[in-house]
Amino acid sequence: MTREAGHALRQAFAAARTPDADPIEAMTRMILAAWTVGDQYRTLVALGQRELNREAILAGLAPAREEAVAVLRRDQDEGVFAGHLPAPVLAQALEALRPALAENAACMWADPMGESAAIASLVAAGVAPQRAVLQVQALVKRDRAAGDG
Repeated sequence: MTREAGHALRQAFAAARTPDADPIEAMTRMILAAWTVGDQYRTLVALGQRELNREAILAGLAPAREEAVAVLRRDQDEGVFAGHLPAPVLAQALEALRPALAENAACMWADPMGESAAIASLVAAGVAPQRAVLQVQALVKRDRAAGDG
């Protein structure tokens, strides 16, 4: 199941990738893709944090994490994301943030598409809050319009 989740996450990242995306859009797409996969594997994620072999889960998600690290590293160098943490540490922190947001989304607030989680993650990565809100709203609106057309 862990391998399946890792494979699903890599596929979601591949589907979300667009060649002309700016750094914040690329990260937003990755966060929204991870949110969708995380929703499908919510139980596995919750058990992994508490009871299962955490190392096995981390290993299964390693390829997706490496992609996130590469995006963060490149764009930290350009000043898009905060440089107060090395990219691998920041990627792991953002990865740890998602289950906490998902757990609370299930019981305290509604975020079915992951928009609020994407905003929170972008802010945690060092993007100004207002810019994060505008980025996520614009991307979701554009994707919905493309899906309707």
